[in-house]
Amino acid sequence: MFPAKPIIATVDTDSVTGNAIREAGCGWVVEPEQPELLEKLIKEVQELPKSELITMGLKGREYALKQFSKKKNLSKLVGIIERILK
Repeated sequence: MFPAKPIIATVDTDSVTGNAIREAGCGWVVEPEQPELLEKLIKEVQELPKSELITMGLKGREYALKQFSKKKNLSKLVGIIERILK
């Protein structure tokens, strides 16, 4: 997500990764061991306008910066520790 590129992931659809990709709107998720579906998806993605792919990539980067950056997670961790110590 950080490189601002759309993602095609072959992961369990109910995984944390799959959920993050869908929530961010930055790509597609295909269940593992589904080569026919993956091939079909890749062909479909190749036909999308470049502007749409760029937009999806930027959505992923924005999501990653909000959810996964050191700055964001450090403040979460500090909050958890402060709650534990109270």
